Amino acid sequence: FDDSYFLHFENFLNLFSFLCEEFHLKYCQCGVKIDRITQAFLYFIKVGYKDPNTKPRVLRIMTGWFTSLCEMGLDFQTLQLEYYQDDREFLDLLNLFKEEQLSGWEQFQVIKHDNELVEVETNVQSGVLSLCARDKGGQLLTHVAAAYDRVDILQWLVVEKGMDLNDEDGQGRNVSRVAEVTKALSTSNWIVNHEAKIVIASFIWAHMQRRLAVHRREKILG
Repeated sequence: FDDSYFLHFENFLNLFSFLCEEFHLKYCQCGVKIDRITQAFLYFIKVGYKDPNTKPRVLRIMTGWFTSLCEMGLDFQTLQLEYYQDDREFLDLLNLFKEEQLSGWEQFQVIKHDNELVEVETNVQSGVLSLCARDKGGQLLTHVAAAYDRVDILQWLVVEKGMDLNDEDGQGRNVSRVAEVTKALSTSNWIVNHEAKIVIASFIWAHMQRRLAVHRREKILG
């Protein structure tokens, strides 16, 4: 294989990352077709995996691709692997990526199983649980905390860790909407109160700035 063969895949990964970052490509915009894209991606790149000279480069490309899918919360557990039965090593690698995604989802159980806030804090601070991680369905920690009515965790994530209530899950729902559809009353009320405080604080700050501006002008003219 010449360099251009793999360059196409690397350019594809770069383009995918660019779309995610610059145009905020969302789960709901590509989730339906992601299996088809991945199948085509693997079909062409599988050939290079058999060659010892190009295998390390193929591995880097595949890792980049599946990492991007995980970061977006795109579920590739339904990926059909019967096409790769003739290459046991390649099949094992694909299963490893699937297992890693399942392991990542497992970390969200610390919220779902009603664990103490301190356990969530410890997992986040140690890096076991990433603030960027997405559960199955593209849900961030804030969505999961809201859905399971964990006010303590949601407040900590938003106030202390700076997570955004406007972030959307795989269905395009913000945190407030997730709390609403799951009938999580405590987190719904907290979100309403928190957003009201922000509006009030913003109004007071703007009012004070106007008063300061008037005071400065009067001082200059006086």
